[in-house]
Amino acid sequence: MKINLDLQFKGVRNYLHGSDLYDHSQNSMREMLGDGFIKKIAFRGFAKTKSFLIVNHSPPLSYFGEGEFQMSDKSLVKFWLCETGEEVTFRYQFDEDGIITLASINLSTRSIMLSNRSQYLPIEEIIALTKAINYKITPTIKGKWVFAQLELNQCLPYEFTSLEIKIKSLIPARFSVNQIIIDGKLLGQINFSVGNP
Repeated sequence: MKINLDLQFKGVRNYLHGSDLYDHSQNSMREMLGDGFIKKIAFRGFAKTKSFLIVNHSPPLSYFGEGEFQMSDKSLVKFWLCETGEEVTFRYQFDEDGIITLASINLSTRSIMLSNRSQYLPIEEIIALTKAINYKITPTIKGKWVFAQLELNQCLPYEFTSLEIKIKSLIPARFSVNQIIIDGKLLGQINFSVGNP
């Protein structure tokens, strides 16, 4: 089954942002399959044209992302993200700095904490915080810190008090594994890598 994802560029980026791909993919999978959540999503490249999601038993010939959707019965459904080649014609504003200004960084624990919620979705806050702590620890890189992979133990809650991102492991200027802790509970991890969008 194929589902077109109606996405726009975010802020000044010239590629589709991982937060939008995650959010739209999860909504599409829920509409198609019912209750559940994206347990894993990983990107192997940047999508610069309109994209679609495909659910199949085997991967398509060309794709830039893949994931697993966990059903309410714990079974997993694989999906892939592909480009159409059609131009993305719209973009919208995104105040990433507005999230970061609400957060506090602890260099000794290599972590960043958001105690006051922003206007944005949890996935947007998670990505913004992860990006900020990675740049704080390794600011000099050839390329940009970008969202590469997300693995969750449960669906991200929309209501919570605190969000903490803590660097678990880091290959300087190359790759990082970061823990996602919401209200003191470890919900999963988000991986960043250095790339050139």
